[in-house]
Amino acid sequence: MNDDLNTATPDDHHGRTIPGRGDKFEMLESLRKSLNPRVDTAIDRTATKAAAAVNATAGAAHKAIDYVAAKVAPVPDKTREVLATATGKAKDVSRKTVDLHDEWVHRTRSEVRRKPLTALGIGAAIGVAIALIGLRRK
Repeated sequence: MNDDLNTATPDDHHGRTIPGRGDKFEMLESLRKSLNPRVDTAIDRTATKAAAAVNATAGAAHKAIDYVAAKVAPVPDKTREVLATATGKAKDVSRKTVDLHDEWVHRTRSEVRRKPLTALGIGAAIGVAIALIGLRRK
């Protein structure tokens, strides 16, 4: 019997095995499992902050629209219609912005969960780039 078959380890989450992967695979699998909760936490924290910023922007846009709408009462009908159309378009843009944000957050979460080590590497590279830029300015 081949000794490589006795040291078979999981290759993926579907129960398939590849013979002879040994300690290196186990170390990488352990690292992946330990990073996943951290990556998920970072994604959730970032998504929460981004959602708060988008909601604040949307809220400010709605307040401005409502303020303008309240001020147009004495304006002639034709002008009021134009402003109502503009208000409707502004609300549509606000809704689309929120929808776009939600889509980006969903895509980012999916990609990071699909490839956590790649996402970690990209984050580290961005951090190094920002640090280098900061050092050059001093």
